Amino acid sequence: MLKLLGKACEEEAPNEAVQYFQQVRDLARSGFADSVGLAAASLGLEARIYLEQKKYDRAIEMYLEQWLQAKLLLHDGKIAQAAALLASVARAFPIEPPDTNRLTSANFKDLLSIEAAGCYPELIPAEQQVLGELGVLRLARGEYAQELDALLNAGFWMDAGYIAERVLTADELKAYMDSYWPPASPEQVAEENEKYGQSQVSPAFLRKEIRYLLARRLMRSLRGEEPREYYPPEWTPQYVALVQALKTGWDESLPADQRAKALFEAAVITRTNGMELIGTEVEPDWHVHEGNYMEGVTVAGRATNEAAKVLVASEDELQRTARHAADPEERFHYRYQAASLAWEAAKLMPDNSDETARLLCIAGSWLKYRDPQTANIFYKALVRRNRKTAIGAEADKIRWFPVLDGQGNVIPTKRSRLESSSPPAPPEESRGQFSEAGPDAIASDYPVPGNVYVIHAGDSLATIARAASVFGRVVTVQELLKSNPSLDASRLRIGQKILIPA
Repeated sequence: MLKLLGKACEEEAPNEAVQYFQQVRDLARSGFADSVGLAAASLGLEARIYLEQKKYDRAIEMYLEQWLQAKLLLHDGKIAQAAALLASVARAFPIEPPDTNRLTSANFKDLLSIEAAGCYPELIPAEQQVLGELGVLRLARGEYAQELDALLNAGFWMDAGYIAERVLTADELKAYMDSYWPPASPEQVAEENEKYGQSQVSPAFLRKEIRYLLARRLMRSLRGEEPREYYPPEWTPQYVALVQALKTGWDESLPADQRAKALFEAAVITRTNGMELIGTEVEPDWHVHEGNYMEGVTVAGRATNEAAKVLVASEDELQRTARHAADPEERFHYRYQAASLAWEAAKLMPDNSDETARLLCIAGSWLKYRDPQTANIFYKALVRRNRKTAIGAEADKIRWFPVLDGQGNVIPTKRSRLESSSPPAPPEESRGQFSEAGPDAIASDYPVPGNVYVIHAGDSLATIARAASVFGRVVTVQELLKSNPSLDASRLRIGQKILIPA
């Protein structure tokens, strides 16, 4: 009743209305039941009066107190009430206008910020924080599209990318996109850029980025021509070339050589521009960081929510993220996709062919540093199917992928220190019987099985494996990597010690 009285005289007698709203809160503090949250709602109503009176300090106090009430409700597990209260705060600022998808400005709210230690920037505008937290509550309630919209408008791009990529289905994301972010005219984009600059709450930025994310997701799902309208103009030609190559490559009515050529063309495009055409915004590719490092919202993090300790991912959210994972769920997953396309091309090509050998060598080299075990499949096919070619013979000799020049020919390798030196003779009593000595074995200048070897200038895993094989048992690059789990084949260091398997 007091709240209704306050609202009734809000325009004609605002000071009297304030007294009614304060009485509502006094009664709640005295122990009167408040199951529907009238006390918290009265804060916003009182703040609105101060805002109309241009008493910005008092308005700020009321809004922030209302926001804190929402946080307390959240920690008490009253998600529905917290969401309703935060939505009220969001409308009151105003920061989520009903007729546009952009943030508006008000004199007082631009001065508000909330400290976020460990984040950049450390001070987050209050309007963004409120919208972001409202989005989190919507996520907990399964309102995924509304969550995405709140996070986008709040400028939390990476969190929005996680929802768009891992939680929403492709069709749900497309429906949201077509409703909220249709293409804009050049005049509208120019107006937005002038008003908002390059900030992450600029509608021009948000529209381009979220549409581009959808394009890559649709392309990963092989949705034909659907992705085209969502790609930025600078990536449309590469998209068109990839789609055409895939169409030709999978057309079983065409000759095998034509299909193989097209599939390998698709593989090269995918390897070269995979980040831009099919890369995931967050894990595992991290397009958001241009693939340079791995940091941000992850499925594992959402499953435990270690940072907040509240509102962990629901079972429905986790099931959705599992269905929408990249294939495979490995960093730079597009390299695997490229290698897979090349493998399909090789299946259509003849054995002991220079072109087949070249294709298998190039495709295997895309993975040889990041995933030697998978690359080993290509190496074995290269040797088994193409041993009579120059590339296959060299691969068989060095027991790994040879280096090719720009024309795809083998680059002769200089004899390494190991290849120019004579292997030591094993002790008479243990000749041919080397044991796994472990990390405390005496380091040597030659890779003797069972001992530790110190890497020298010019060494590679291939030359080390070759040298270790002279004692009667073939040692492979894969065995070296397995015996030294932390070893990075692409970053061997002079003086680094590795164990040579017995």
